[in-house]
Amino acid sequence: MSEMNLPRPEFAQKEVAMGFESVRVTLRNNIKLRKVWVDSEADSSLQVDVRDLGQSEIRIINYVTEYKAINVTQAQRLLAPKRWQAAKRVLMKMVEAGILEHHHDPDIHRDAHAKFTLSARKPQQ
Repeated sequence: MSEMNLPRPEFAQKEVAMGFESVRVTLRNNIKLRKVWVDSEADSSLQVDVRDLGQSEIRIINYVTEYKAINVTQAQRLLAPKRWQAAKRVLMKMVEAGILEHHHDPDIHRDAHAKFTLSARKPQQ
């Protein structure tokens, strides 16, 4: 927890029945920061102004920065409760804006190996 700059775990112990005890450990994170944080490496290489992006786009950039690529199913899980089609629309808009690149086989209608990576080119303003 300290390596991640998060609060120390909180331990609470209580007796729940004669001779039985319960221990609760609470691990806290900084979800507000995690949802809007954009890796400085991605931010500088893409020259993206975070203020121009929505929360969905920021979360996708964070994911791709960490894992190097994302597919539509991963984006849908990341952006839940969005549906698969809505997640694909978000990814395709990011491709149009020059933030992501879409890698797929154009001869296959539903390419199981399709993925999106951070774009090497500067995004459109």
